[in-house]
Amino acid sequence: MSAPMNGALLTRQLIPPVTVRTAEGRIVRAWDYKQKRNLVIAFLRADCARCESWLAQLAPISHSLAEVK
Repeated sequence: MSAPMNGALLTRQLIPPVTVRTAEGRIVRAWDYKQKRNLVIAFLRADCARCESWLAQLAPISHSLAEVK
């Protein structure tokens, strides 16, 4: 049984299947990270001032959050 997607997922809860395209055009699937790396997925609204503020706080440290190859 899946939880409604109107809030944060619970610890150890399976995430829904997620596939995204990066700015560089690469396809990334959440499943590719399963039990291999930490993964943060944020679904943000475009008209959300708090979301914009949170992203602005992440911008200066984004290099430290990027995937290491």
